Amino acid sequence: MGLTREKTPLLGDAPAGLDPHWAQRYYVLALFSLLAHNQVCLWFTFSSDPGAMRRYYPGMTTAEIDLLLNWGCIVYVAVCPFAAYLLTRRNGLRTAIRVAAVLSCLACAVRYIPCFLPAADRADPRVRYLLHAGQMLNAAAGPISMAAPARLAAVWFPPRHRARATALGWMASNLGGASGFLFGPYLIDGDPARTTQLLYIQFFMSLLPLLLALAFLPRHPRDRPYHQLLQQHLEGHEQHTDRTDAGELQNADGLNAGGHPRSHFRQAWRLVKDAGALLRNPAVLLLVVAGGIEGGAGSGWSGVLTMTLAPPTFEPKFVAWLGFLNLLAGVAGNMLSGVVADLWFRRSLKAPIVVFFFWAAAAYAWFAFLLPTPWAREAALPTSKTLVLAASVLAGGLQGAIDPCLYELAAELSL
Repeated sequence: MGLTREKTPLLGDAPAGLDPHWAQRYYVLALFSLLAHNQVCLWFTFSSDPGAMRRYYPGMTTAEIDLLLNWGCIVYVAVCPFAAYLLTRRNGLRTAIRVAAVLSCLACAVRYIPCFLPAADRADPRVRYLLHAGQMLNAAAGPISMAAPARLAAVWFPPRHRARATALGWMASNLGGASGFLFGPYLIDGDPARTTQLLYIQFFMSLLPLLLALAFLPRHPRDRPYHQLLQQHLEGHEQHTDRTDAGELQNADGLNAGGHPRSHFRQAWRLVKDAGALLRNPAVLLLVVAGGIEGGAGSGWSGVLTMTLAPPTFEPKFVAWLGFLNLLAGVAGNMLSGVVADLWFRRSLKAPIVVFFFWAAAAYAWFAFLLPTPWAREAALPTSKTLVLAASVLAGGLQGAIDPCLYELAAELSL
């Protein structure tokens, strides 16, 4: 039966029974999750133990460490349109995952080059340009690792599992940040010379998903029901019924009967038109602003935590555990909200988003009032390290619960 006469409901549930392709689905999800974990862990490398980094790279300043961290946000803005184009192409998900894996692995290789040089040469600012180049390459993989979970879930999973699959993909990024907090203080452990070991381990961490992605990464599920239905909706009924000059329907690989490739320019122009249509939707604009503020503030807050909670008030290992547990709570929030959304809020994602936003803001306010402020030397509330840790964990869990719901609502509004 032709695509234009397909009777299956759009993105409808699969027939009941055991899924014969569950292993393939979860292999792809696990591969992507490993890649997303590594990408965020690499982003946080130089901020995990700023003191050790300044000693290993003589002349490196706190401002330079901040810049190494901020390349993630700067490059994200520049690369995001390319990532969006890649992910909306037919079978673009596999290409995007492979591109991200190559960029992260290449970033680790470039960052390791100064380790071959003596300390006197590492003091040369021009040598440290390699660190910036590596961070920029890894940052270029960020839009893919952050934007692909909802796309991967829509292509590979039935609707009743989509929110959970999205949560698992997004969870990996949070887990990568949590791992990054512990890598520096515990692997380097105050010895700057062990920075080489840290970079060496991270190189092999990034090499594994690249090898897996090159060895085996299917373009779509073997049964293809969700892949085909999603493509039909994304590309539009008209494109599926467009005929070539020979009068033949385009096939699944984007080639017509005469073997001529479909115009990439036409795809890019469709992406621009679709983006314009989305930006004219007030609901999408509100969701983008809310999600951008939430994600940007959360990333910035966790990224500078090791520098804002500095000795002697807070020991480096305590701050490492604070950041680790904050992001680990975010992982738990990801999973919990994915299950809750699948079971009770599949048709009304706005309600849990508003509730999670309110309580996350309250938890972060509690955390702030437990610390001295620029206007007062004393905390506004009775404080202790236990309360600071509890506030951080609560805030991280509630913020993590927001993300899968935002992604799923964005996917619903886009479709």
